[in-house]
Amino acid sequence: MKMGIIGCGSIASFHLPAMKKAGFKISALSGRPGGFKTVKNFALKHNVDLCYQDPFELIHSKNWDSLLICCPVKNTVEYIQAAVKYNKPILSEKPVSHDLKKIEPLTKYKNVKVAYNRRFYKNVQIGKTFIDKNGPCLIKVSIPESSYGDKYKIPNLPYNSYVNSVHIFDLVNYLAGVVEWNYVSKIINKNKYLSISAIGKTKNKHTILLDNTF
Repeated sequence: MKMGIIGCGSIASFHLPAMKKAGFKISALSGRPGGFKTVKNFALKHNVDLCYQDPFELIHSKNWDSLLICCPVKNTVEYIQAAVKYNKPILSEKPVSHDLKKIEPLTKYKNVKVAYNRRFYKNVQIGKTFIDKNGPCLIKVSIPESSYGDKYKIPNLPYNSYVNSVHIFDLVNYLAGVVEWNYVSKIINKNKYLSISAIGKTKNKHTILLDNTF
């Protein structure tokens, strides 16, 4: 199966070899507008012949049977919206968007998947087996990243926590079921988040304790 890839940054360097190993032929590449030099260098490094300056040119071409989108988050939704009508498999890097209203309309498409790879880690499978066999559990979740950044203009919220915690919430949903958060507490000092704590329940009566100390 031919795979087109949109995005030639650091995460694509992990995805591309993995896709080749899984049996895909990388048929075409594109990247962010104005970044064609990066795309060409990436293609040369990974022996890909066909490059597009505009991601939409790749999307509307006939040079892919499946599509991997691993570009900056701000562009992901528009590329999925353009590609989904071709009814071909699409794999997207997370979190797809920081706006839930933009994500919800995409959930109806069965040919779009999001790359939540941590579900498949060996220890996660062991944890799921334990939780499924042992009835209601108390699950404590910590998100300890502490690097601050303002890339997404979230007031002093730690950048790593904001970007990477989507993995953690997906794992909680996978292991225990969708959580209904009953209590949320934030500690803020001088407009800087110090911690976020929360307590939630799932339909299977698991209790989730979230401790996010920055």
